[in-house]
Amino acid sequence: MATFTSTKPSEEETNKVYDRQIRLWGADAQRRIQASRVLFLGLGPANVELCKNLVLAGFSATVADHRKVDAASLGYNFFADAESIGKGVGEASVENIAELNPFADVKIGSTSSCSDAATAEKLVEGHGVVIVDVPCTRGSEEERKLINEACRKSGAKFLAVRCSGDGAAAFLDLGAEHTYVVETGEGAKKTTSAPQKASYCSYADAVGVAWDSVKNKKMAQPPTPFLLDRLDALFADRPTSKKRSRDEGDFVAFARRELAARSLGLDDTILARHARVAGKCPAHIAAVVGGVLGQEVVKAVSGRGAPTNNVFAFDAATGSGTALFASPVERAAAPKAAVPVDAIEL
Repeated sequence: MATFTSTKPSEEETNKVYDRQIRLWGADAQRRIQASRVLFLGLGPANVELCKNLVLAGFSATVADHRKVDAASLGYNFFADAESIGKGVGEASVENIAELNPFADVKIGSTSSCSDAATAEKLVEGHGVVIVDVPCTRGSEEERKLINEACRKSGAKFLAVRCSGDGAAAFLDLGAEHTYVVETGEGAKKTTSAPQKASYCSYADAVGVAWDSVKNKKMAQPPTPFLLDRLDALFADRPTSKKRSRDEGDFVAFARRELAARSLGLDDTILARHARVAGKCPAHIAAVVGGVLGQEVVKAVSGRGAPTNNVFAFDAATGSGTALFASPVERAAAPKAAVPVDAIEL
């Protein structure tokens, strides 16, 4: 199993390499970042961008992907090349990932399925953050729930993201009690709030809520990317006897039934388009999603800035990103999130 061990930087080297980041979020936050390892489960479009952003920021990385490199994946995976076709995604990508930052440890992780809690706990062990790129893993919703529970047990931050040609949706779980501070103002006028606490529900609870409840007050129904994510999850987890290839007509009919059962609806043209582009996320959409979620990971690990709790939806048709709340427990009042900064260079 390939491992690229980092060189421990001196304080002078750290200040030189991470100067901009230290000025943005402070030396203590940067030390937390450098001490954290991220497990990327599936190196799809979203995780390729996230991996680039986070390794450059100072995180170490473990890459686990059961797939082989093919011609289609070269359209988004800039860590692989034409000579990599046929090789394992991790094997083909890990060396180029390591070259991003000599001070980050980068290695290939296990690609075994998680059939029980013990396997999931072993997979998560040693990682501070776990990011599941859903379309590029073979796991079901039940497997993602096992991985999330292992994260909650170990204290690791958990993200599950599904990115397609028409947008993306991501679920975040930073634990039952996440502590952070909010900074406002600049220079001599900068002030830091007292420690704030946010409580996150589990992934199982988040995906188990009524879909119609996941919307802001001015919305007639949940954002389209959220609904498409939930439809994709149900469609992928159908009984084996009902599964065929992902036929456009099958998906549209299935989606119509599921939405109608919940008194919701999407135009057939939206459903048909999604059936064609699901799992085919263009680089420019992945870059936006990877940039936003990269900042969420930095906030989560550094404890600086109010993070999203607990769903982010991005609509490529409108270019809008929306923070949503999916939980069986009513959200407690929280301070207004700070205006996002361009904390990561894309």
